[in-house]
Amino acid sequence: MVGTYHGILRSRDTLKTLELTGASVRNVFDVKVLGNDLLAATDSGVHISYDDGLIWKRISAKASVNAIGCIADTLYAGTNSGLFYSSDTGKVWTKVAFFGNQTIKRLTQNAEELYIYTQNQLFRKTLKSGIVEVHLGGLAGEYLDVLNLGRTQLVSSYWGMVFSEDGVNWTPITSPLKSNQLRSFTSLATDGATIFAASEGTGGYISYDEGMTWLMRSPPFHYEAVWGIGGAYYADGFWFCRAGKGPFRSSDDGRSWKMINENLDEFTSVNCFFKVKDMLWLGTSKGLFYSLNNGDQWLEPEGKIYTEIRSFVISRNGKLFAFGGNNHYESEPPYSSWKAGSLTFKQEFSCAAQNGDTIYAASFSDDIYRSFDGGDKWTLIKKGIAQGTISHLTVTPEYVLTIDGMGDLFIRMHSDTAWAPFNGNLPFKVKDLLVIGDTVYGAIQFERLYRRNLRDYESPLGLGNSFHFRDMLSFFPNPARDVITFANPALLMSIEVLDLTGNKVLQSQATAQLSVSDLPLGVYVVRTTLKDGSILTGKVIRQ
Repeated sequence: MVGTYHGILRSRDTLKTLELTGASVRNVFDVKVLGNDLLAATDSGVHISYDDGLIWKRISAKASVNAIGCIADTLYAGTNSGLFYSSDTGKVWTKVAFFGNQTIKRLTQNAEELYIYTQNQLFRKTLKSGIVEVHLGGLAGEYLDVLNLGRTQLVSSYWGMVFSEDGVNWTPITSPLKSNQLRSFTSLATDGATIFAASEGTGGYISYDEGMTWLMRSPPFHYEAVWGIGGAYYADGFWFCRAGKGPFRSSDDGRSWKMINENLDEFTSVNCFFKVKDMLWLGTSKGLFYSLNNGDQWLEPEGKIYTEIRSFVISRNGKLFAFGGNNHYESEPPYSSWKAGSLTFKQEFSCAAQNGDTIYAASFSDDIYRSFDGGDKWTLIKKGIAQGTISHLTVTPEYVLTIDGMGDLFIRMHSDTAWAPFNGNLPFKVKDLLVIGDTVYGAIQFERLYRRNLRDYESPLGLGNSFHFRDMLSFFPNPARDVITFANPALLMSIEVLDLTGNKVLQSQATAQLSVSDLPLGVYVVRTTLKDGSILTGKVIRQ
């Protein structure tokens, strides 16, 4: 049986031929078999047929139903305003309070379990326990379809298909994305050992071995439906992140996620999290919120701040700072009220970071402010970096690292007066940074993750490969007009040239000289594969 907008199609010969049955039932979203009877979920309610689909009878209110399911003798109907059940074949329907007004998109089942798919999570109800539990926590997922094969679930989305045998660890099967896009991480967080990485195209991942191997912790989601996953943060056994506009929380290393948006309206976009003692603070497009129960309920502080908040820091004496707009705001323990601080920006604030009482704050202009005393006194220092906006700051006891408007990485010691490039041979833009000990981890556009030791500037390491980048890719001249010449052509197997969006614009077998005269003026990435399988990349300017 197949539900369509024109009715229900039936096949008696394994889909070799199809016949239209029940033409009076239109806009059918789901069809299920209940013993000798048929059930249909339509835009006008739940319908039942006792004669193999010839005649249909509506057994629910006249309202749209997305999915129909049955476990034991109980019917379930998934709608845009919650889940309903009936124990008397549709005479009386009762709302399942657990789901409130959530949209129920799909219902699937086996002999003992009913699976309930909302917009972004999968729940399971077992016949034995009768308890509804989270079975899979997606992050703002946009599911297209689901399929149960015994205890194995398959989930398809705009970004491909994943399967799981336990509902905990999910494995990608296929994806319409290019392989390089699948590796794109945009936000990083750590508990000091474990790394959580959020991806714009393929959900959340976690690594227990410094990024060498990764476990998928959510199914893919539809990029156009949300703003992507970001704002990753860890505190007191919980992982937090932004998915779409809303906040999510996980207490089991990303195996399941709960949306924590009570008292936040749908137009509030989340930027950042910060935990101070028992208070979890949330920086949003509509100002500050806090929670005393790790996000189950959000409250507004006294002296409500309506400015968009993008970062938090805290001094050793407990003074909490929130940065947003053209100002920063301060609050003393117990953080019951906020006031504007003395620091103001020529243009809007972009980001802030700290290590102890050493705090850096950047604006969208050519300025960075620094404090060595926990924010009591601030010094204006010029960035000295060509590309305007600073999008990220990371501070260690000795160093500060920045990502500029072009996605390039720079470093300086606190005592220095100038910035030094720290990109090494990174092929694309840096999206986020994370420092554990002396190791810097960089989330790279179109790539997975790179790392580099703060004290070893010559050895960045690509974690997606088994080799170390010990030498820069050597070619000249750069900038180039017509031809680039490779210093060690005997080591090369193939050469590719990509534009800054990741599209391949030129490809060649190993050669000592490569013509770039047909390329438009601009910046390109040269990616070479060596005979030992290693890959080296570098940037070239065509002018």
